[in-house]
Amino acid sequence: MEMKEQQMAQRSNRWFCRQFPPIRWIAKSIGKNIDFQVIKWNLEMILVYLRIHQSSAIN
Repeated sequence: MEMKEQQMAQRSNRWFCRQFPPIRWIAKSIGKNIDFQVIKWNLEMILVYLRIHQSSAIN
């Protein structure tokens, strides 16, 4: 059961990285000195992106 959940999580992570390249860049940067403002900005952009796509899907 847990293995299947892990695989699904990995798959969705890969999908996420393909959809949002900045996330992949952030993931690579982890461990280095990260600018959390950049991460926050990227997350906000993703939320806006998702909101636009949701509203366009409804219309």
